[in-house]
Amino acid sequence: MTLRSQLYLLQLEEYDLGRFNQWLKDNSNKEVVEKKGKLVWTIKAKIIYFLAKLTGSLVLAVKLYTPVDFLTKKILVMAAKLKLFFLHRKLVVIGITGSWGKTTTKEKVALTLVQKYKVFKTVGNHNTILGVAMDVLKMPFKTEVFVCEMGAYKRGDIKEICELVHPKIGIITVIGPMHLERFKTVEEIKKTKLELFDFVDIKIGPDADWQKPISQYFDVPVIKKFPEVEHRSQEITTNGLTIIDDSYNSNPVGFRMALKKMRGHGHPKILVTPGMIELGDLQFEENEKVAREATKICDQIIVVGETNRGAWQKGSPKAIFVNNIEEAKEKMAQFSKPGAVILLENDLPDHYF
Repeated sequence: MTLRSQLYLLQLEEYDLGRFNQWLKDNSNKEVVEKKGKLVWTIKAKIIYFLAKLTGSLVLAVKLYTPVDFLTKKILVMAAKLKLFFLHRKLVVIGITGSWGKTTTKEKVALTLVQKYKVFKTVGNHNTILGVAMDVLKMPFKTEVFVCEMGAYKRGDIKEICELVHPKIGIITVIGPMHLERFKTVEEIKKTKLELFDFVDIKIGPDADWQKPISQYFDVPVIKKFPEVEHRSQEITTNGLTIIDDSYNSNPVGFRMALKKMRGHGHPKILVTPGMIELGDLQFEENEKVAREATKICDQIIVVGETNRGAWQKGSPKAIFVNNIEEAKEKMAQFSKPGAVILLENDLPDHYF
């Protein structure tokens, strides 16, 4: 594999050397090609690339850069803490975490509060300590409410973000097996997400109506209908077809909700998916289960790639298999006709096949 491809893989694995090495071990004869995404030439990527050229080893380059990376992160987090302490003393912070639904909830909370307050929210899917710190540094001085999405891959990640922003209100959207591959157990996921509740005065759990306490605390009207969030069960009508774009990511609950949304539409019902990932030991089982449910609803099922092929072969006699999204589009064109509904469920990055 070329050095550029290795660096792209490393970036896709968020510079986690353990996952990078495991991928190379499991996929020794494969190359990561920039198709769906591109290598982002950040300063970090440029330095690591230069060091790799110099040393002849990407792994060694990452190890050499690690102290610099650590120091840079510490400086940015400290700068964000100082900015919050001196310039945002009256800021009210709402922390949002959960196995899924974080970004959608963040957007809804922000739209609710912008009726009355100057609101700033974490940008895009920035939800790591570094991403949050950088957003804090960009936050306008007159901000009154900061809606902060908080992600985690290990115990302590949520705690670290909370120690930076000091949330007053905490929302946990749902706790489930997303990233189970990293956390190993659902109990570990639960303990990590609950770190948020150790820091807040107002706790809004997965079974609560998050909008009511937010509306009451801030004295703003409840919004009954929100605009759809891009690529998150977004419904698009074009050329007589209805497309449900749920391609941002996928999980067992969200997948079933998207399938349920299909029921309200006509035929043919066409599902296009690579299946769900990062479910650890449950991945095969959960994909097989949802495949069986999809078979009852869908007229055609197109499974993209090899990652979950075995589970879908076992779970659905309707499943046909293609190697990439280009082949999937050809099949969609064959099956589609006016009135059809197409569910695009998940879209895996380039290091999944």
